[in-house]
Amino acid sequence: MNLTKLISSVAIAGAIIFGRTAAPAAEIFSGYPLVKLSISGTFYLTANSTNTQNVPLKKMTYNTQTLINLLNASPSATDMLQTVTGKSQIPPGSYFLWDLSEEELYVTNKNGFFFPLFNSSPFYDFAHLAIVENNLIGTVKYSSIGALDGSETDKTGIEFYFNDGGTNAASKNQIDLFGVATMKWTYGKPTGNNQKASLSVKMSGNGNGTDVDYLNNFNAIPTAFSASGSGSIASMPTDFQPFFTVYPPVP
Repeated sequence: MNLTKLISSVAIAGAIIFGRTAAPAAEIFSGYPLVKLSISGTFYLTANSTNTQNVPLKKMTYNTQTLINLLNASPSATDMLQTVTGKSQIPPGSYFLWDLSEEELYVTNKNGFFFPLFNSSPFYDFAHLAIVENNLIGTVKYSSIGALDGSETDKTGIEFYFNDGGTNAASKNQIDLFGVATMKWTYGKPTGNNQKASLSVKMSGNGNGTDVDYLNNFNAIPTAFSASGSGSIASMPTDFQPFFTVYPPVP
């Protein structure tokens, strides 16, 4: 997590927790588009810790709803959910939003429910999706020389992290893996110093990240990960692009 993320999270936490009711994302954030993200993946794990013969590896899959269900089943996650939002469960119909600038994931829905999966005060880190900042390349094409409307395509390394906060032997679930993201931008004609911007992303990955992965407290190996989604913002500052040359933004 970068310094911008940590500093901004303090302000976000204060804005959300003070009122106990989470505000809609559009009222809190501005800048880059927030991306509605669908996540899926595959794991292999084994309960064989004694060299027993013929114990097969187990294949398990997960998706966005699986991860939300794990959070709803975790006392640690639901305690924080109650503190931050005043609710005991993530509502049906919720989904992930990816905040590219802060490298964070939020759970939200169309009715205004909003739960950041990372917070600095009180501290918790149930999930984040980070860009590898020193591994970001891109190309941009404008409509004409000197124009700011056009398109951009970037590729970057990513790290996806999820932890439901489980602490006992039956409920510890953690995913930490690396991958690659392709990000496609479309920039509209500027109005003053702002312009409409749209972003679509596709991600893939596998293997362990910097932490050991667990499913139900058994060591696990992620063999596939994918995520995709899109979002737009009506008024993005024109100096926020091209993304691959200006990220990370100055605090």
